[in-house]
Amino acid sequence: MKRLFLVFILGFAVFTLSAQETEQEAEEQAKEQTTQNAQQETKIPENYEETTQTATQVEEAEESIKGLSDEKVQELMVDAKSFGAQELIISKSMSVRVQEEEMAMNQGVNNGIALTLSNASAKKAAAVWKSYAKSFKTKTKRVKGSDELLSDDARLLDVSDNSVDVYATFDDSGEGSVATIWFDLGGTYLNSQDHRQGFGSAVKMLEEYAAEVGKSVAEDQLKADEKTLKSLEKELSKLESNKSSYEKKIEDAKKMIAEMESNIKQNDVDQAKKNEEIEKQEEIVKKSEDRVKEF
Repeated sequence: MKRLFLVFILGFAVFTLSAQETEQEAEEQAKEQTTQNAQQETKIPENYEETTQTATQVEEAEESIKGLSDEKVQELMVDAKSFGAQELIISKSMSVRVQEEEMAMNQGVNNGIALTLSNASAKKAAAVWKSYAKSFKTKTKRVKGSDELLSDDARLLDVSDNSVDVYATFDDSGEGSVATIWFDLGGTYLNSQDHRQGFGSAVKMLEEYAAEVGKSVAEDQLKADEKTLKSLEKELSKLESNKSSYEKKIEDAKKMIAEMESNIKQNDVDQAKKNEEIEKQEEIVKKSEDRVKEF
């Protein structure tokens, strides 16, 4: 009986332990499944490493730029993009497009600077250039057999320590013109890559020239506007004079009307008197007729 009871106790213990192990295994499997699901939901993209590297490079670049002066940053920007087309703000009403490129001229195809001048004809741009080029301490003349203007041995110390031959052409384009300028430094032509400082000075000089063009165009427009104003004022003065003449004629006409009206009234009185005289005379005539009839 005791043996039977011991066997029963031993079996119950084994069953309890087996149940606990089964429960623990189930919990561990559930945890493992949960972890796998979470990993699937937060799976790292394939390009994550590349993105992180790029972001790091950007941050490093920003940090390096923070340590540079504004002047150095500007130099780096010029190195990166060279000199492309730029808009120079000359005034509130004028901007000039500046473009560096290789262009054909009488000395071949060489590097030059093209300025797009709005509202300025080629004739106007050329006339202002001739005046502006006097500051080069040289004479400007037309190249024989060409439309180009040459300022020979110009002294432009901000552009070059040596004398410079400056060539220029002017062409009408759209609502304005294009001025193309070449700077012959002697064996080479000014460009932004090899002569950064001189090129910057040349652009500044051309900006001043463009301002002179804009000023001349504005002055011409002012003269035209003033001429139109004077013409309008003259027309107004004529209209005012005509009005005075009309008013005088009206006053004269009014006086004449009043006089005519008075004459009409007097005429009515005179007619009445004349009718009375006629009636009296008719009676006299009748009496005279009667006397004649007596014979």
